[in-house]
Amino acid sequence: MFTLKKWYFDFLTPDRTYVFVYFAYVNVLGHTKGSLTIHCARPGKGPPFTRSFSVNPQLEGRDEDSKQSIQLPGGELVFAEDRCMMSFVRDDCSLSLRFDSRGDSRVDPLVINTGGKSNILWKPIGLRYHVSGRITLGEETIPAEGSNGYVDFLHSSYLPLVVPVSILYWGRLHHADIDAVYVHAADFHNERSWSKLYTRYGGIIAESNQVSILDVGNAAHERSSRTCPEVYEVVGSSNSARVRLRVRHVRPVQEMGFIDQQEINSPVVRSLVKLFTRNPRSTKFLSHADIALETKHTHRIESQIPMIDEFALL
Repeated sequence: MFTLKKWYFDFLTPDRTYVFVYFAYVNVLGHTKGSLTIHCARPGKGPPFTRSFSVNPQLEGRDEDSKQSIQLPGGELVFAEDRCMMSFVRDDCSLSLRFDSRGDSRVDPLVINTGGKSNILWKPIGLRYHVSGRITLGEETIPAEGSNGYVDFLHSSYLPLVVPVSILYWGRLHHADIDAVYVHAADFHNERSWSKLYTRYGGIIAESNQVSILDVGNAAHERSSRTCPEVYEVVGSSNSARVRLRVRHVRPVQEMGFIDQQEINSPVVRSLVKLFTRNPRSTKFLSHADIALETKHTHRIESQIPMIDEFALL
């Protein structure tokens, strides 16, 4: 009856320019709508730039294996664990990007389910990529060389009005030989939660299935307040490692809804879309993080690591 699939990739350049591109399509009762969104936030160079395009995709491959080829009018997206390639041209926007994997990224997905047939599956396709290529937005070209990138995949069969998640935290961090990606999702009253923290260090990936979001005083943050603290901690443990991240927001780099409406001209239709989707909102931040990593053989602390994190209300 309803299916949402979304492939997301991003990169953060050495000068702290943040770019993400995602392709998503929704199938409702056999009717499919696809969209490709390009977003760029450059420090000190005006407001972020966002463009969204309606596209009719042709999909090949099996996304449950994290391998997918998507043919678009004016472009192609190819996703795999070891390499991702994207090309697209429309109006005054174009992209030609290649993501090459840095290390093994095979991880178990996070599955959100409340006992029925519907579920949400979220999985990083690659924890860290070396990115090359460029994006052109109007008269400006953003080179990607020297950037670290990240890619993930989302599948949901929940109708938007009954999605069990109300509040979500997400973030990704790259530093030297440490990569960390986390997600924490909860219902409105925090009676149910689902979470994952993936940490790669020294060629080993540790997965934590229980992740806590704490305020700077180490007390449980009141997620029912529906606000994101300016400084918070992410704590997770596995059999091989304990990880603590302290995240400090520097500036927002994206504030928008999950369902892009740039090409919907009718205010009535826009209102109906917001109603049907519960009008989800999200804010992504450029942040700095301190990470403490404890294993049987090491205790490592790194500070002031640039990262991207997100707070969303669904």
